[in-house]
Amino acid sequence: MWVIIILAVATVSSLATAAIANSPAPPERYWLKFTPAQPASEGLQIIQCESPQCQKPLLIMQYKTCTKTGCVPGEALVQHTVDTSLGAWQPHFACIENTCFWSFRDLDLGKSHNFNRNLLKIIAQYPDLVRSSNIFKLLEPDVFDSLTDIPIAVTTTDLRVSQPVDPKEPSPSKNGKNGIAQFAALAILLLSVGSELPIAYFYFRRQPPA
Repeated sequence: MWVIIILAVATVSSLATAAIANSPAPPERYWLKFTPAQPASEGLQIIQCESPQCQKPLLIMQYKTCTKTGCVPGEALVQHTVDTSLGAWQPHFACIENTCFWSFRDLDLGKSHNFNRNLLKIIAQYPDLVRSSNIFKLLEPDVFDSLTDIPIAVTTTDLRVSQPVDPKEPSPSKNGKNGIAQFAALAILLLSVGSELPIAYFYFRRQPPA
């Protein structure tokens, strides 16, 4: 009986794992927060660069108008839409005052382009001039919370994107704490296994031979 239950649970788990592996990745969602709020931008562009010098910039998405010198010409690779009749998911890029919401999936770029989250750039058209940001990196979204803030400082000449700290990369100050935590976890595991072995030994000794 127990063998049948275990096999059933294993089968269901494997089917669920296969379904998750073959399903498309969930959309990534970002809040672009500009400070100070003034001057208000006339349009924004999300750019992917080919190199740290931003050679061959690729226009991923655009909000409103960015046509002055300094903007990347041409049509954006991914178009924002609010037409829900096209399906449950559509990419978005829209702003209210100094806050913009950007949401997309890698597959929105199509098979001919690979999304490189390490070489991204923001271009904003303002009434006085076009401001460009430094090249920044998007962190891998959290599995449980893919909504991430991207703070952007608006200066008199450009934009400054604050590079977030990757929680997956331990800092030197945490190395000692991580070592202690790993040692404690190993000790707890050894104590747990050590306490269960004698119980299992005496249990099987008391069982009548088959």
